[in-house]
Amino acid sequence: MRAGIQTLFAAMGEGGCLVFAILAYLEDKCLFLGDWIKAIEVGIQSGCIAYNPDDPKDKSAGYVKDSIKWINLMTGKKVKEIRQQVPGNQKQAFEGYINFWQLAGAQEGVGHFTYGAWNSLEYSNTVKNGFVRQIRKYEII
Repeated sequence: MRAGIQTLFAAMGEGGCLVFAILAYLEDKCLFLGDWIKAIEVGIQSGCIAYNPDDPKDKSAGYVKDSIKWINLMTGKKVKEIRQQVPGNQKQAFEGYINFWQLAGAQEGVGHFTYGAWNSLEYSNTVKNGFVRQIRKYEII
């Protein structure tokens, strides 16, 4: 186990949900198969994932700044991101997709990501009481 790993995961906080959803999505396609810590480190070192080790309370920690570049680094292949808005009040997760959940009336872009029904959080009010607003997948080219 790498030193500082607990600090890293604690600092990622709410911003880390897309990181974990992408890792779950790429589970069998990643060059670092089974070494998710290495995959996260690559994302941070390349600037694809926001993280400031000098400020563990930084609210932007864990935010994915460049998912395409990060996935390219993790797979060694080019990828294309496909996003689709979900109309209405969809309460059921779309399996095989990264789902963006949002509470009714929430600020644009504020929500939680899951991979299908798999959730990186033990409990998420946004998933329990919210709706799927967008789905995305990454096609390896």
